[in-house]
Amino acid sequence: MLDVGDIQSAIQVLKEILDIDSEPYSAYYLLGKAYADLKCWSQSTFFYQKALAIDSYLISRTEEISRSWREFREQQPVAIQQAYLDLAKNPRDSILHAKLANLLHYQGYLQEAIHQYNTALKLDVGKSNLFEKNLDQIRKQKRHIRRAFYEADISPLIYAAWVKENTPSPQELEQLPYEVGDLNYKYTISIIVPTYNTPELVLRDMLDSVLAQIYPFWELCIADDCSSHPHVSRILAEYAELDERIKPVFRAKNGHISAASNSALEIATGEFVGLLDHDDELSPDALLEVARLLNQHPEADFIYSDEDKRSLDGERTDPFFKPDW
Repeated sequence: MLDVGDIQSAIQVLKEILDIDSEPYSAYYLLGKAYADLKCWSQSTFFYQKALAIDSYLISRTEEISRSWREFREQQPVAIQQAYLDLAKNPRDSILHAKLANLLHYQGYLQEAIHQYNTALKLDVGKSNLFEKNLDQIRKQKRHIRRAFYEADISPLIYAAWVKENTPSPQELEQLPYEVGDLNYKYTISIIVPTYNTPELVLRDMLDSVLAQIYPFWELCIADDCSSHPHVSRILAEYAELDERIKPVFRAKNGHISAASNSALEIATGEFVGLLDHDDELSPDALLEVARLLNQHPEADFIYSDEDKRSLDGERTDPFFKPDW
């Protein structure tokens, strides 16, 4: 049996894992179990529910999940316990659901409060203005708390481990081109890049990262915003000679980033458009990942991705992991 210090250390590690990747149901499940060991029933039920939402296999472990839920209810103030009893008798009473939501909100149980208000809304749309006003207040409070939790710095060592685990090896990269042929839909992706006095090495790194894409169905539409440094137009012309998919346009007047981006967009012919800064780089499998998603979800109109930064010595740092919706 782990002591309290060990459990709290495990909780911290699991939360750091979730900072990096919000998908592993096992981390949510283990967090639920850890909080149950600490008899923190509210946190336990929250993380168990997150795990169930990702992997329904955990339904086989509903006994321990149900125990956490029972303990959570039983430790509530008398008013909340009574509200649950009242709801058991009248489960379709929207006012009772709203009353319970208010009590839970007051005690800080935001996720369950949101659930109760959503139930009240479904049962009685006539009172939607009242319910939605309170629901919006709770959601704002929850977003504020989540932002404080997820914007915490991620340990460089943990991120380095994540990069190692999630970056394709050279052997894996060699196999990925065969996957392109198996795609049902091979959309052309137009990459839009505005440039202005980009340093030579930075510009070449960006161009080389696009040329290195495993997915070949792309065009690079670059609008130079009347750069005063002559190397920019020279390099763009050089790369356009190397590959006909690179299409530069040279603006006669500086119009800043919006105008330059629109100039690049005007020459785009692809089914989808991707935005890239002149000092950004793509990983070799970046467009293939996009193509995979488009084949899995052909109805998609918009795709976004995570990102990080690269230091001068090549180390990947400062990850920005964007949320699921």
